[in-house]
Amino acid sequence: MAHRKILLLVLISLLIISCNSLWVPRHIKQSFTNCYDGKNTGLDTLISVVGYYRMWQEYDRYGINAVYEHQLDTIYSYFLLYPDGIIVDFFSSGGKNVDDLINDIISTSNRGKKHSFFSYNNWGCYSIKGDTIISQNVNHARSLNQYYGGYEKKYKIIDKNTLLLIEHRSLSKIPPLSTIELGYQEQRERERDFENAFDRKSIISDTANFIPLKEIPPSDCWLKEKRWFWCDKEKFKKWKSGVKY
Repeated sequence: MAHRKILLLVLISLLIISCNSLWVPRHIKQSFTNCYDGKNTGLDTLISVVGYYRMWQEYDRYGINAVYEHQLDTIYSYFLLYPDGIIVDFFSSGGKNVDDLINDIISTSNRGKKHSFFSYNNWGCYSIKGDTIISQNVNHARSLNQYYGGYEKKYKIIDKNTLLLIEHRSLSKIPPLSTIELGYQEQRERERDFENAFDRKSIISDTANFIPLKEIPPSDCWLKEKRWFWCDKEKFKKWKSGVKY
């Protein structure tokens, strides 16, 4: 009888953990001080936005290919800033350069289809304080065994085509392990180790340079489907129903 109770507790814990992987955790939502309202932020009067920003940055290879050691490397990363307050961090993949990737996204959108670019990647929103852009992003977990993470970046505006990353910190906080999560203890300890390393609030002074394009994809990301992401819940309802506001 005792074994059945233990088995039942394990099954319930697995169900809870799996279900929690299907949506953004509460602690990340609560960490968001930015919210989306669909208004023009005026960013396009301060910097160039019809194109993408490219940054050569340092990153930790922890967890890649199941190697749980902190190994610093460098990589090109890219981000788009939209006048309506949306931002997306992404990497080019599948052997395509970033220009070809964006052209493919636009072509797919023009055919009335949804590109996977909008369903994944690290989308978020930003605010502007003086000469600083503050972005808050969430990565989209693609499967039940992946972890939702959030982070905040601060960019100093240098000129119309140059931004300087002056701060990068995690918004993710791994909750303490409970007794019913013992089966996930090793995984959660690895995640906590990663977050502790990431949450160093490091000022790494990465320069982001603007690359112009003829057009950019729309900002129709998966986060717009989430009510908590919006400043005004009535605007969210109107947007969902297709009513202009």
